[in-house]
Amino acid sequence: MDASDDAINEYELQDIQKFPREMLYWVYNTLVPEEHQLPLSFWLQYDEEQQTTGLRASLLLWIHSKYQDIPREFQLTATIATMSGKDSLVGVDVGTGAGKTLCMVLPCLLAPDTMAIVFLPLKWLQAVQVLTFSRYQIKAVAINKDTLNDPNLWKCHEPRNLGRDSGI
Repeated sequence: MDASDDAINEYELQDIQKFPREMLYWVYNTLVPEEHQLPLSFWLQYDEEQQTTGLRASLLLWIHSKYQDIPREFQLTATIATMSGKDSLVGVDVGTGAGKTLCMVLPCLLAPDTMAIVFLPLKWLQAVQVLTFSRYQIKAVAINKDTLNDPNLWKCHEPRNLGRDSGI
């Protein structure tokens, strides 16, 4: 057990969501080894609110991955854009297996009470995405033409009293 393992007790995930930027910088510099940290030049291109978003995303991923994963620059750039309400294009110069999925995972970590809908053309890619999201404790389900054939899925997600209590 190293210092990072002890820190999880001190900096629970819900606290990361509330910390101001200065505290996030301190926690980032404390928990994330220097060789995994992004360069200062990356952070300086953003305003304080965007830095806060990026630091928070970095720490949430670091903790959720049990101190294994830290976002790369393109992943944080996409996440900061998404969380700032801007468009983001990922994948133009990023190859297969390079980590584009984290560009979808990070906003879910930052806004855990929201729902994200991701459209994917291949069933095997859908399955991989569901596994990746679950690795970070994000609930995910693939819905495709085979979904109707899976009665267990519909038992778990059956609407409750739809029409009676909801006014529909």
